[in-house]
Amino acid sequence: MGSGVRRTKLIYAFLSFLLLRLMYSVVNVPYGALMGVISENPQERTSVSAYRNVMAQVGCLVVYGSLFITVGYFNESGMSKTAAFSTVVGIYAIVVLISLLCTFFFTRERVAPVKEEKNPLGQDVKDLVANKPWICLTIAGIAMLVFIFVHNGLTAYYAKYYVADIVADPTAEDGIRFVVNGTFLGFNINWETLSTILLSISSAVTIVGTMLIQPVVRKLGKRITWIGCFVLASLVSLCFLFVDKTNIGAIIVLQTLFTLFIGPAGYIMWSMYADVADDSEVQTGRRATGLIFSSATMAQKLGNTLAQTLPLYALAAIGFVANTQISPDVADSVKNLFCLFPLLGSVIGVGALLFYTIDEKKIEENSKKLAEMKSAKN
Repeated sequence: MGSGVRRTKLIYAFLSFLLLRLMYSVVNVPYGALMGVISENPQERTSVSAYRNVMAQVGCLVVYGSLFITVGYFNESGMSKTAAFSTVVGIYAIVVLISLLCTFFFTRERVAPVKEEKNPLGQDVKDLVANKPWICLTIAGIAMLVFIFVHNGLTAYYAKYYVADIVADPTAEDGIRFVVNGTFLGFNINWETLSTILLSISSAVTIVGTMLIQPVVRKLGKRITWIGCFVLASLVSLCFLFVDKTNIGAIIVLQTLFTLFIGPAGYIMWSMYADVADDSEVQTGRRATGLIFSSATMAQKLGNTLAQTLPLYALAAIGFVANTQISPDVADSVKNLFCLFPLLGSVIGVGALLFYTIDEKKIEENSKKLAEMKSAKN
């Protein structure tokens, strides 16, 4: 294949990926904003956010469980692997399109703004950057993603370069093999299997955690519950420091607890953005739900960017080089990064939430004020 063809394919790959991410944002902003206008009842919005979080994880499980099986089926039927992957992605796209159309035709916006007017974007942005609860929530949202995805991003390194022992093997591609000296349920596993187990746990456990934590949210409130999620998950992350690397069962249990505690925090965050939209309308008389939820999407992108790049810089700082015979000190440093580096996000997130001022009493007051403002308008 000539260099010109390769360059063309590379450009196509970049452009198609950027277009996909752009269209995802175009769809996700109004989809997320529905959270703020689907109901005037804060408890109902919290429940909707929980179900949204659960079904998102169900979708992840479906993809994780069906992708390679379906690709293999088409591949065995005579398709090339490239064509098989394209076909499966096409099937997913059709399912997504049908789901989005159903959302468009059957979802109703039940929260009308106090004033039916076209808000100046400049004024909305000015109000937004002066909105202290929005600032605190956005910082906490970015910190949460850093906390979760730094942990997830370092999981494979932890499994491969700390849990597994590096053994010289002249027959291997790089002259070394990675051997896990431990068993799970009586079975020997390799680092790839361990890494897959640790990362796959997240979707299933997040579903369970989201359902279990709803009574806690109703009892303690969203802010306190989210802080508790940060603290408990941080304690679990610290526990990884003291687990013997041959105790695979304990490692998997800790990963389960980590996800159980922090996984539900996402649904709490989305519900709190709806509360911020209500509070903003009370303060300014204008509703800017779309702008507020688009800021949440911005926080997601920034959080993901930081979470994907920070671990790489940290690994470089400790002298790590992939697929080489690293020293025991570097291996221990990989473990320490896996356990401690995500806590940066936790500390920042808890700090931001301590200054977040919309508690359950404020939510109830805002709900009553909005009802009074709409009654006065009518």
